[in-house]
Amino acid sequence: MTGPSFGRKALNFGKAVVFHAADGFHRADDDVVEKREGLCNICPANKGGECELCGCPVKLKVTWRSEKCPMEIW
Repeated sequence: MTGPSFGRKALNFGKAVVFHAADGFHRADDDVVEKREGLCNICPANKGGECELCGCPVKLKVTWRSEKCPMEIW
């Protein structure tokens, strides 16, 4: 599997930032972040800390309350 192009990554991350801003820049609860990190750490789409499906940095994506996994795992 190959990840999204640079342009697609930028678009996906831009959308994530907009949703995060619309949500008031809220961080997910610590237990939610921990669960998300655990699931992402064993996910085959996690390539070196970047989601191969959307291109977002996993460490950041799991902390934003407004974000969702592109595989609908969390």
